[in-house]
Amino acid sequence: MMHNMEYWEAKEKEFETPDPQNPEYSMMEWDCFNFNGFGNPVPEERFRESVRKNMKTGMFEVYRRHWFKPGSWKMDPWDEIIYTSHSLKDAWEHAETDRDNMLYGKKKYEKKKIIREGEGYCKRCGRKLTDPESIRRGYGPKCWVKIQNEVMRW
Repeated sequence: MMHNMEYWEAKEKEFETPDPQNPEYSMMEWDCFNFNGFGNPVPEERFRESVRKNMKTGMFEVYRRHWFKPGSWKMDPWDEIIYTSHSLKDAWEHAETDRDNMLYGKKKYEKKKIIREGEGYCKRCGRKLTDPESIRRGYGPKCWVKIQNEVMRW
């Protein structure tokens, strides 16, 4: 469905309220899809994809909330940011295209990543980790507390 610019500008205003539980992000989020991967033995392929606004940067982020620690069935939620834009319209179109690629097997186009990934970087915020315990865990101390609080809300 095509929407005019007034529609998108009005929708962007809905993302201006910070989340009281996590003021770094907007209270409003749009879920694009959940991928449950039923019958798939790979646990990390179970995730939710959504659009939110990063209140610090002012960017709209398309992100995936993964539920399991990679390679295991241990519950260890983490976010993967796959696209960012100053425009809600662009972010939503990316999310819809990515959803269609997954659901219908279309060729995926390259995703923009803003988080540095790999050993020594936090899986939640992408900051460099320096503490050996944080490196082992994959999360910095502040992100680890936030993740534990999220798990407790389940």
